[in-house]
Amino acid sequence: WADLKPSVQSGILRNTEAFWRYLEETFKTSLIDSSEECARFIRIHCGVKSCADLTPDNEKWKALYRGYRAWMHEPEVAG
Repeated sequence: WADLKPSVQSGILRNTEAFWRYLEETFKTSLIDSSEECARFIRIHCGVKSCADLTPDNEKWKALYRGYRAWMHEPEVAG
């Protein structure tokens, strides 16, 4: 996973329903039910025009991913 570019990582996660639930629960978003809506959230949250613009030094993306991993392991604690 660490060898993948953030743009590729986001492409995988935005097609993962568990990631959608994480965003909804953590950020109190409206229902996310498509990869397009998820990509829109990622772009706004991370301050990029396109998920392809995510870079390894984008701290917001790194924190978003770390939060998701914590939520997956301990959703009742992380959320």
